[in-house]
Amino acid sequence: RPAVTGQLLQALQLKRGRESRVLLVGAGSGYTAALAAQLASDVFAVERYQTLTDAFRQRIVALGLSNLAVRWEDGLLGWPERGPYDRILLTGAVEDVPDILLDQLGKGGLLVAPVISGAGQSLLRLHEEGRRENLPLSHPLPRLAEGRSQAL
Repeated sequence: RPAVTGQLLQALQLKRGRESRVLLVGAGSGYTAALAAQLASDVFAVERYQTLTDAFRQRIVALGLSNLAVRWEDGLLGWPERGPYDRILLTGAVEDVPDILLDQLGKGGLLVAPVISGAGQSLLRLHEEGRRENLPLSHPLPRLAEGRSQAL
């Protein structure tokens, strides 16, 4: 849903022209990552499905996005070797943000994630220093799954 994608990207508060390294968890088709790559200096996307990762890599080449990389891995582990990140975006819902992702957030960084609460979902914006904001989410998102898989 483009409206939700826009909401997620707005919550990241990316500014075009400013150096920013973004970790995107749940790359899917690559649509959200490609949009983020227009605003950020570097985007590192993680996807749990190998088939989606392979197709995404082909799209990166076709679009000529040299500031975008994708990795086939359990997204809930992030990509620690490329961190720290100025921004981290989870494109699927979680009950709690894994500590391993919080550890990859750089000084002054911002993490955005749809979180599951009692009545539904909200959008958590978590600042590196610990400040939390809960924003409304226009549509619920599927839960992020753990692990890696060959195909969707």
